[in-house]
Amino acid sequence: MFNLVGKWKLSKNEEFDNFLKYTKIPWYQRKIARYCKVLTNINQINENEFLKEATATFYKMDPENIDFTKDEWIKSGTTKKRYSRDGDVINVEVKGSMVDWNEKIYYQEPNMIVEYHWLDGGFAKQIFTRLS
Repeated sequence: MFNLVGKWKLSKNEEFDNFLKYTKIPWYQRKIARYCKVLTNINQINENEFLKEATATFYKMDPENIDFTKDEWIKSGTTKKRYSRDGDVINVEVKGSMVDWNEKIYYQEPNMIVEYHWLDGGFAKQIFTRLS
């Protein structure tokens, strides 16, 4: 997780429109999302606690206090998330208002990768570059 601390800008989407379809986002919002800037900021509070903030034109996300010592669901907009750590990979279970999915967040030099996995083998990926 320590490699993920910092400010990140979305640089590439892979199959992300399929993920947005799965989450029931209307077609016109998916078109807008394709061209929107997405920024993510991860701050370390202590060894096991982090603050994650994301901003995007098409998406509102509340800041998330991630504490790996607690097995709890965090409310974020219309979703609930539960974070866990497996080595350097952050696993996120997400319960949406209509559908559920899993996320994997990890560092792959020099990028932050966010993978989305859902039922029936659905897969999408976002690649973020660190801002200086």
